Amino acid sequence: MRQWIVAVTLLFVLSGCSARFVYNWMDWIVPWEVDDYVDLNRSQSKQLDAIIERTLAWHRVNELPQYIDHLDSLTAQLSSPISADHIQQQLDRFGSHWNRLYDHLLPDIIPLVQSLSEKQVAQILSTVQEEEDELRQEYSELSLNERIAKSNTSMRKGMKKRIGRLTAEQKQLIEQYNEARHRSLQQWFSYRDRYMALLRLALTERSNTEALVARLQLLLIDYDQLKSKEHKQLLEYNQQLFIANLAAIHHSLTDKQMKKLISDLTTLRDDFAYLAAKAQ
Repeated sequence: MRQWIVAVTLLFVLSGCSARFVYNWMDWIVPWEVDDYVDLNRSQSKQLDAIIERTLAWHRVNELPQYIDHLDSLTAQLSSPISADHIQQQLDRFGSHWNRLYDHLLPDIIPLVQSLSEKQVAQILSTVQEEEDELRQEYSELSLNERIAKSNTSMRKGMKKRIGRLTAEQKQLIEQYNEARHRSLQQWFSYRDRYMALLRLALTERSNTEALVARLQLLLIDYDQLKSKEHKQLLEYNQQLFIANLAAIHHSLTDKQMKKLISDLTTLRDDFAYLAAKAQ
C-alpha cells in the first residue's frame, strides 16, 4: 500500500490532468482510493479528511517551492549534454521529495491505523493479498520475451507522452535496455513476500506504537532494507543501465522533442507556482 498516494497522483498527472486538478481534488481522490481497501467509519473519515487538509497546507508551503526549484534546475540542464551523474542526482532528488512526504505523514497515520478494527484490518489484508495474487499470476504467466515486449510498450508510451513521436533510434535504445537488463522477477517476488509479511505484522500488532512506527518506517520509506543483497545488486546494475539509456535518449532528442519536453515541464512548474501562491 505504500505506493497508493504516489500511484494515484501520477495516474492523473501522466494521463493529462494538470497538477492543479490533482491538488484541488486530492481531498476526494485519496478517500476514493482508500475506500478500495477499507470501509472507514465516520470518525475515521473525519480523521483522514483532517490529515489530507493538514498535509496539503504543509505541502503548499514547504514542498511546492522545492518542486519549483527542482524543475527550474532540471529544465536548465536539459539544454546541455547530460551525464550519468547528473541523471543520478535528479533521480535521487525525485526520491527525496517522496521520502519527505512520507516522513511528514507518518505521525498522522499512526493514530488512524491504530483506530482500525479487526474487521477493517482483515478487509485491508484480504484486498491487498488479492491484488498481490493477481499481480503474481500476471507476471508468472508471461514468458521472458513477453515481459520484455510489455516493458518495451510501457516505456515507449511513457516516452511518447513526454517527448512526442519516437524516432527509430530511440525505440531501439529502449529495446536494447530491456534486452540487456538483469532479470530479478524471483528476487522481486521474495521481496514482496517480506513486504506483505511485515504489513500483516504491522496491522495485526498495531496497538504497539513503537513497533508500529518502526514497521511503517520500513514499509513506507526504508523498504529497500527488505530486499536481499542479490536483489539490490541486480537493481543497481539495472539502474545504471537505465541511466545510461536516458542519457543516450536525451542526446538523441530532436529540436521538436526537446521543445515539447521543456514545454511540459514549464507547464508543470507554472502549476506548482500557482498552487504555492494560494498558500500566501
